[in-house]
Amino acid sequence: MRFLAIIIAALALATMAAEADPNYEKVRGQIELRVNGDKLYFNGSLDSYTTSQLKEILEENPQIKTAVLLEMPGTDDVDATLETGMLLNRAGIKTYLTRNSSIASGAVDLFCAGVEREAEPGARIGIHTWYDDEGTEGRNLDTDDPEHDAQLKYLSKTGCSTNLYWFSLRAAAPNSMHWMTKKEMEDYSVVTKFVGK
Repeated sequence: MRFLAIIIAALALATMAAEADPNYEKVRGQIELRVNGDKLYFNGSLDSYTTSQLKEILEENPQIKTAVLLEMPGTDDVDATLETGMLLNRAGIKTYLTRNSSIASGAVDLFCAGVEREAEPGARIGIHTWYDDEGTEGRNLDTDDPEHDAQLKYLSKTGCSTNLYWFSLRAAAPNSMHWMTKKEMEDYSVVTKFVGK
């Protein structure tokens, strides 16, 4: 029993140490969030868990200034992703892509949340039109359809051009991907600054 108590105590201390250490990981759902100093690294697909996960991390780590997006193929929950993005934006956090970063679909919305949006040469940003559970595609709706409103309001709040949304609707089908050129990233205000060579 004494040995078991020692093991339990050791595990409890390890857990407390991990929570006190700013360099730790939180994995929930399909995404891994890792804090290192003043940077928060995102890796994986966004989902309905990400908002609460991010809120918890920001509360525990007020020193975070930059969100680094790594390999992010998209999202399973667009509404939650927009909410997650606004958490970053309201916290005044910059978003950043490394030369090996590859973000697509809903992950682009998250990147657009940055108060500044920086990218290294080689970073990939993929866009396409959306579709719902009934198979309706965004590009087939009238421009004044209210289904467009949430995305347009979000982009207006974050500083990305709302023209990015309209461009994404015609850039590629739902089961395809258009990888943006550097000029497109600049023209649609997706990247505010390119860094490095």
